[in-house]
Amino acid sequence: LDLKSHDVIYAEEEATVLATTHYLKISRYINGKASVSLN
Repeated sequence: LDLKSHDVIYAEEEATVLATTHYLKISRYINGKASVSLN
C-alpha cells in the first residue's frame, strides 16, 4: 500500500512536469508564430 501510494504520487508529479513542459513548448510555438506574422 505504501509503495502503491508512492507510485501514484510519482505518476502525478511526472504528469504535472510533462504538462508544464508541453504547455511551455506550445506557448513558445504560438509566440514564435505570432511574432513571425507581426513581422
